[in-house]
Amino acid sequence: VIVSAFKKAEDDDAVILRIYEIEGRDSEARPAFFRKVKAAARVNIIEEEPSPLALGPAGLALRVGHQAIETLKLELDIRD
Repeated sequence: VIVSAFKKAEDDDAVILRIYEIEGRDSEARPAFFRKVKAAARVNIIEEEPSPLALGPAGLALRVGHQAIETLKLELDIRD
């Protein structure tokens, strides 16, 4: 799985992470961040229609289908 974008969301202070699968097989992504993820959702390519994702004790883990492109909207804990 490759990260193709990591940027500020268009409509709020969330962060957008766009990833895609390049090996042609279903995969599991476990992205790690410099801050704790408070909330996460899959969104469409224009950052709309959120579908919440569960966060486990180890953080975010999600299935990425073969050759899929996924866009995630993340709320990070920005407290020091």
